[in-house]
Amino acid sequence: MYIAEASYDNWKDGKDFGNDINMPSWNDIEWMISSLNGDDKTEVIFGNSEEKFYMYVGGGANRKYIVYISYNEERKFYNLRDIEKKEDKEEFLVVGGQEGRFDANECVSKDLAMKAAKYFFENLKPHPDLKWED
Repeated sequence: MYIAEASYDNWKDGKDFGNDINMPSWNDIEWMISSLNGDDKTEVIFGNSEEKFYMYVGGGANRKYIVYISYNEERKFYNLRDIEKKEDKEEFLVVGGQEGRFDANECVSKDLAMKAAKYFFENLKPHPDLKWED
């Protein structure tokens, strides 16, 4: 298993002009995640479509992100959680070009998102020291 591709969105006038990168480096992924702003750049996906796994990082406004990992054609999910936040509060984020409502503990910091992404990029599994829900 290995990371074979990555993609990001780039919205202009309601149309997505995002791009795909084959065989991305960690620097490519880090740049894409750092570019997320919750406005015209709202999601990054990287993984391997042939082997049916990927990580999704969305959002970016106010340095808040949604992060999850999917395996086996989306039959197995791991959602990153911020243990410092309560589940009973809600926050709004733009992901995939659309505003959505999320439990506050689903909205993680940039540091947590980057830590999870780098570990997944290098090990192809959830970071063992972070809180994941499946």
